[in-house]
Amino acid sequence: MTKEDKERLDAQRFSNVLQLTHGLIAKNEPDLIVIEAPIGGREANAYLIGLVACIRGCAANRGVKCITSHESTVRKHFLGKAYRAADFPTLRKAEAKKAIKRLVAQRCRSLKWDPETLDEADAMALWDWACATQVKGFQAAPVGGLFG
Repeated sequence: MTKEDKERLDAQRFSNVLQLTHGLIAKNEPDLIVIEAPIGGREANAYLIGLVACIRGCAANRGVKCITSHESTVRKHFLGKAYRAADFPTLRKAEAKKAIKRLVAQRCRSLKWDPETLDEADAMALWDWACATQVKGFQAAPVGGLFG
């Protein structure tokens, strides 16, 4: 694939994300959109940063508040600790990342949520964080059996 082909493909993908976001906002009329911040600091994937920018720009265009949250912030809230690959010294980095995602899924199941994938579990954790930190008066239900 040539550089020009890649740039055309990225532009089309950004356009698709803008259309999708506009459609979802029009259909659902949210007050808030919360998205996971791109990971990687200066090494973050430019395409991923572009996707997040499309969503944020579209939300601003429609007058919808949009915030980002880093996965470590969400996981600290959801799991009680911002686990990192270093917390699993016997695993390779990719395996450690999966182990952390499995902890998130396990926590979801303890709340009687049934994520179908590890990514869905991450989305549920983000939703929980957003409710707890962005919704005034939100009170999460305790883990079953914890208080009685």
